[in-house]
Amino acid sequence: MVGHRSGLVGLRKEKGIHCLFFHCIIHQEALCGKIIRLSETMKTVVNTVNLIRGGKKAQRHRAFIAFLDNLEAEYGDISLYCEVRWLSAGNCLQQFFGLRNEILAFLRNENIGHEYQEKLEEIQFLNNLAFLTDLTSHLNALNLKLQGKKQNISQLYGHIEGFRKKLDGMKMALKANNTAHFPSCQQLKEEEEENDTKFSMFHEIIIYIKKEFQDRFQDFDSLKPKLALFNNPMEIEVSEVPCDLQMEICDLQADPFYQTKKCDVPETFWKLISKERFPKLLKFPLQMLWLFGSTYVCESAFSALKQIK
Repeated sequence: MVGHRSGLVGLRKEKGIHCLFFHCIIHQEALCGKIIRLSETMKTVVNTVNLIRGGKKAQRHRAFIAFLDNLEAEYGDISLYCEVRWLSAGNCLQQFFGLRNEILAFLRNENIGHEYQEKLEEIQFLNNLAFLTDLTSHLNALNLKLQGKKQNISQLYGHIEGFRKKLDGMKMALKANNTAHFPSCQQLKEEEEENDTKFSMFHEIIIYIKKEFQDRFQDFDSLKPKLALFNNPMEIEVSEVPCDLQMEICDLQADPFYQTKKCDVPETFWKLISKERFPKLLKFPLQMLWLFGSTYVCESAFSALKQIK
């Protein structure tokens, strides 16, 4: 899944078939980029990395690698940030945070980037950097879950719902200045204990991101009743089923054979449905499986063709 915009769910009717276009959380900065403080932090990180290894700075880059090797640093190098490849933001931030002290020492040793040296000495910048690193890491984890083949719309929706609940936990923890869900913040908090580091201010950003999820996936929420029927047809309340399927659902739930199969995964269970006994009901799982949960498979094919070419 690639793109330049953040996640968006659109449900439209085309030639009588509902098609769900689910472009998941593509670019992490699209969610937190409006937060000026964090946006400026990311710019500082990118500019510092470019100063060390961007453009035609091969000699400086080699010196930086040798510098890290002599210090036996956690990372042997730092990745460049690419806007097109959304996962690169997480890798770049994680490495930058892990090497923040070494980067500061290198800039001083080379007598370059004085404005960036000042930033790396500011506790507020380090707080922003730690939080942005952890936040991007959480979004990267969600992105990776939403990728891959053989995931139906129900499974993808489960990933989104799970992340929404995580956001609630993050918000409550940060409000109490608890950084249990933010390892970089926790590390910085322990290192800067004498400075009384406060991360509670960032809970407002979590509130903002949660609202973004609510707005961007509100059309997806309308599928909840159908997803409930798709996942658990033997336990769902008949009143929650569309009227045209209620009679067949009653017969299905009363059938002893299907009762023994109710623990099967939906794809397996629905294959057992008799076309003669449940003609209307059998069309329902096909409609759900027709929905495209993501563009991952399509984009993977394009990438493979590009490599071949």
